[in-house]
Amino acid sequence: MNVRLPPLPIRALLLLMALALVVPAMLFTIGLANYSARQERKAIEQTLSRTADELANSVDREINRILTLLDSLALSKSLIDRDFAAFHARASRSVKRIGTHVLLLDPEFHMVVNTRVPYGTPLSYTVDYESARAVQSTHGPVVSNLFVGAFAKRHIFDVLTPLPSDSLPNYILIMTVEPDHLLNIMRGQKLPDQWNTGIVDRNGVIVARLLDHEQYVGQPLPTDLWQASQRSTAPFVTTSVKGERILRAVAKSQRSGWYISANVPLTIVDAPINRTISYIALGGFALTALALGLAQYFARMIIGPVTALRASALAIETEKAVFPDTSPVKEVNEVASALAHASSELKARLTRLKLAQTTAGLTFVDFDFKTNTMAVSEKFYSMFGFRPGADVKRARAAFLARVHPADRDRLAALQAEALATGQSSAATYRIIAADNSERWIETNCEISLDRDGNPSRFLATNLDVTHHKQQELQIEFLMRESLHRSNNILSVIQSISNQTARTSKSVDDFQHKFVQRLQGISASHDLLIQKGWKKIELTALIQKQLAPFIGADQNRLKLSGTQIYLSAEAAQSLGLAFHELATNATKYGALRNSEGHIMLTWRKVDYDGVPSLTLEWKESNGPPIEAANSKGFGSIFIERMITHAVGGESIAQYPSSGFVWLLRAPLDRIEQR
Repeated sequence: MNVRLPPLPIRALLLLMALALVVPAMLFTIGLANYSARQERKAIEQTLSRTADELANSVDREINRILTLLDSLALSKSLIDRDFAAFHARASRSVKRIGTHVLLLDPEFHMVVNTRVPYGTPLSYTVDYESARAVQSTHGPVVSNLFVGAFAKRHIFDVLTPLPSDSLPNYILIMTVEPDHLLNIMRGQKLPDQWNTGIVDRNGVIVARLLDHEQYVGQPLPTDLWQASQRSTAPFVTTSVKGERILRAVAKSQRSGWYISANVPLTIVDAPINRTISYIALGGFALTALALGLAQYFARMIIGPVTALRASALAIETEKAVFPDTSPVKEVNEVASALAHASSELKARLTRLKLAQTTAGLTFVDFDFKTNTMAVSEKFYSMFGFRPGADVKRARAAFLARVHPADRDRLAALQAEALATGQSSAATYRIIAADNSERWIETNCEISLDRDGNPSRFLATNLDVTHHKQQELQIEFLMRESLHRSNNILSVIQSISNQTARTSKSVDDFQHKFVQRLQGISASHDLLIQKGWKKIELTALIQKQLAPFIGADQNRLKLSGTQIYLSAEAAQSLGLAFHELATNATKYGALRNSEGHIMLTWRKVDYDGVPSLTLEWKESNGPPIEAANSKGFGSIFIERMITHAVGGESIAQYPSSGFVWLLRAPLDRIEQR
């Protein structure tokens, strides 16, 4: 329901105007600050994502470096010779600098070498069975999750790789790494204060953390944080393991499958916008107070002249143009003068409009449902032959009585629908004039609704279009006559062909085919004439040509395609093509038996940058067919001549399932322009 504000005094309007000036500026400033904050947050999000990605890449590079070292150790001669004591010594030297340890597992996952203890120390089975089994299963390198080592007695993770099958088959070479090794990589990123990065394994257990590493390593992430880290592809707000609200970005290590995160507290992210909003609030209060004070001052200057303008407006309403005395408000004087001029101009325009309606033969009818009155133009009587009364219901009944009986119910229904929906409408109908002559009237109606949605006014314009209708009927008559004459000519040609056919057996064959093709051309011409030689719908053309061949069983023909209107030239060529295809299907293909079907599909495509139409004729369930050794007129037409007619490409195929014909042609040679 629309709410209409009551009229307000100038003082109130000026105060509202002051607020209207201040508030948008405030909102714009707030919006600008918010936009700036969003951009800054977006920059932080991008930095977080980039930090997480860079750390993930660094972790992958470190794992690749470890794998390279393991590959180098795997080629040791001592290992190939199974001199495990010598291999223990070499491996210990190789990893001493980087602070890691090397293990060698036999096929049963028993430790053969462990550089964490002297060679010869009794060794047991590895505790990381899951990763070892994964190496034997995939025959490739694996990075384990975090676990507590049997000899290390602290959290470690393994990088495992299988040995070449030609040296020690099913043996596994391992480098055990402590999380502090990754912490050095994380510290190398040089992040701002309070920014944090973290690494968790595939089970959600913390492997390393830039801040408070020793406190949280080996602890699992909270369930909500772990699930969000797995599914999020963009930075998101969450709660850290410390219970602090943070903005978090996550990347995944390609080598290990671990999740690498970069985090920043929300207090740092939101600090700029909070500071800006505080400044805006203080400035806004001061600006609002100043604007309201200025509005009060200017209100006193304007109220007097506007009061005088009101007196002038009342004078115009009573047709007495009274100009107010000179006021300090220039626009008040100009509006008063303009109102007086507009009043004079309005009278002149109404006079010209009335003359134009009379000259054009246009009448109007104006129903006022609130006052139950109506008004009509002077031309109404000469058009409809009666003078309606002032009562709306009686005048409407008298008007409908003049409408031709064949159009009366339709027009009454249209009027009722327009009154019910409030939408404009148009109708063309016949009336019986006072001299009993039949006239065609074209009416356009506009409906005005009140606040409750009920019709309050009905305005209709009426134009006598009898002359135009008579011309349309004459054109239709001439078209029917042209069609009749064309059919007569075709009948004469058929008669001549029949007479010639009786003289020779070979001529009989000629006559049979010639008549069939004439009938196909006639069908296309019928459709062309019906449509005025333009906009022939492809579906209608197909149905027209194939109806004599399909018979009563319309299910034998399936059509599928977008609506397309053909030009007259394309309709004639395609009509003859469909006729030839149907003839061949009746003789040799799907229409030869009672089970065969024809499927015709077409669509608009872009072929090498040229808008084109593709059409497919596909037969099924007919008797087996083979490509003919010799080409008759029908085959030549659908394979060659049609391409010249529509400027396209035609292909005939003879699969065992049934004959298929494909046509592609540019739309500008097919479609009605």
